Amino acid sequence: MRIDHIVSTLALIGVATLGAGCVAHAQAGGYTEAEAPVVFASPPTLVEGFTHDEHGLVIRPKTLLEAIASLEGRWIFPDPLAVAVHAPSGTKTEDLVAQLANAGRRAEPVVGFNEVLAGLTQQLKPADRYRVRFTPRLSSP
Repeated sequence: MRIDHIVSTLALIGVATLGAGCVAHAQAGGYTEAEAPVVFASPPTLVEGFTHDEHGLVIRPKTLLEAIASLEGRWIFPDPLAVAVHAPSGTKTEDLVAQLANAGRRAEPVVGFNEVLAGLTQQLKPADRYRVRFTPRLSSP
């Protein structure tokens, strides 16, 4: 089922709307269809699979760099790519080099292609389920 069908159904019964300006933002290339924010009429009590941003709940898949960075410590520590991805913007290269130079090191002796592929595939796959639980506010007649 497409996300626009789900959101249309939720909007029809008055419990959710697309986030402010998200249609124009999606058309400008800001969101893919799966990332269009959904804003609920009442605060959710359970959120699973979604992330929060300033517009509402979104499904935001990891990028390849984020997936690689999330594997830090699994086979090598510190991972220079993970350090670079997680560094605050504006961090100087010299500071990153110093951080890597002062960190303890650990590495697995042999890591095969299949093991790395399985780790990346696990990080890049979508969540098993996407759920939002909320108590709808019924409008008074």
